[in-house]
Amino acid sequence: MAICSFVCISKRIAILFGIFILILFCLKFGTIQKQEKLNPSSKVECSLSISSARNIFWDERKETIQNLPFSATFKNKSGVRIIFNRVPKCGSRSLVNVVQNLVDQNQVNLIHSQVYNKTELSEAQKSLIVDVLPNLDPPFVFHRHMFYIDFRKHSIVPVKYINIIRDPIERATSEYYFRRFGDEETEKDFKGSDLYQTINECVLGNKAECIGNNLQYIIPFFCGDSPECLTLNSRVPLEIAKQNVERDFIMVGLLEDFRSTVAVLEKLLPEVFNGAANYLTNPNTNFNCRKGKYVTKYKVPPTDEVRAILYQEMALEYEFFEFIKQRLNKQKQSLGI
Repeated sequence: MAICSFVCISKRIAILFGIFILILFCLKFGTIQKQEKLNPSSKVECSLSISSARNIFWDERKETIQNLPFSATFKNKSGVRIIFNRVPKCGSRSLVNVVQNLVDQNQVNLIHSQVYNKTELSEAQKSLIVDVLPNLDPPFVFHRHMFYIDFRKHSIVPVKYINIIRDPIERATSEYYFRRFGDEETEKDFKGSDLYQTINECVLGNKAECIGNNLQYIIPFFCGDSPECLTLNSRVPLEIAKQNVERDFIMVGLLEDFRSTVAVLEKLLPEVFNGAANYLTNPNTNFNCRKGKYVTKYKVPPTDEVRAILYQEMALEYEFFEFIKQRLNKQKQSLGI
């Protein structure tokens, strides 16, 4: 009898405790909901707004140009015309996010390529781009993943570049797993039996995905797609890339030093990046809400053995990386950053 009474009392206590916890949860949830209603700004929305009329989409494949902001005077040499020929998996989406949220404030057009990821262009595609972009109303930024084009050979109107890169092995690792698993923003439908193959297995197995052109990847974005720029294990593409950077790139930043990269851009290109530093430091901005969403899923880092192999294979990429690092540091020093 006593045991039954004890069991009954224990059950009642457990039920009462459960009800108590439920009441506390409801009160807490109600308080949060009330706070959000009273102070909507306290809740950060992660949607990337593209509602501004200054976000313009251009599909070069269709050669449609009706929606582009052509200059009324044509061949107008004044104004800022910027190409951001994005190197994949180097933080370019984060930099586009910054520009996109400043377009109205700075009255600058951001032109989004719908082709997006075709890095090598045919001569006809190059001709279209070099014919159209110099005639658009400045200031503007045009962005897509594509190798460098020398506009000086095609146009008298000055067009300048910006870009951002990162440690070559870290970039290659991120892209390897991004092709398979994407990130919180991008779903991937990888076809192949090696979906779960690690980059370590790929490199040690000498698989095609992890050798050759897939390792000399960054330099063509600054050299171009000519045969000499795509020659493996040659210093010629490296030296051409350096020359092009010094002549045509206002700034090439580093993902590892992203905030300083943006600070330099704000100093050198205030027409586009004015207010960027404040945008980054404000915790309630779209940037700070979304930055973790661009991280590649399920990355398995390379082992020391694999890292040593990759470093040797990517020696020229690392030389270019160090060149960019030194150039950025000089710009930071001269600008007091």
